[in-house]
Amino acid sequence: MTTMDETYQNTLAPKYLFGARAGRRSYLAWLHRFIKLWSQRYVDRLAYRNMLDLDESILRDIGVTREDVIRASKLPLSRNAAEELHRIALGNRGVF
Repeated sequence: MTTMDETYQNTLAPKYLFGARAGRRSYLAWLHRFIKLWSQRYVDRLAYRNMLDLDESILRDIGVTREDVIRASKLPLSRNAAEELHRIALGNRGVF
């Protein structure tokens, strides 16, 4: 006979995500972190709209162009747009 946790693991929590002994708490903790990360990335993407209102000279001081900001804002949420824009800015400055 299987326990409640084993049944839960076999039906809702794939073993490749949580391992054989993971229970309901680890699944909910993972789900909470996942939702928090993606919602934060979504809010960050909305902040890029404010960057598009900046003057070209300010964007140039930051080290990016308007096209760089647009490109970063269109990345999928699975990629961190802030890190990508930082990488672009460093590349524009000639620093790697």
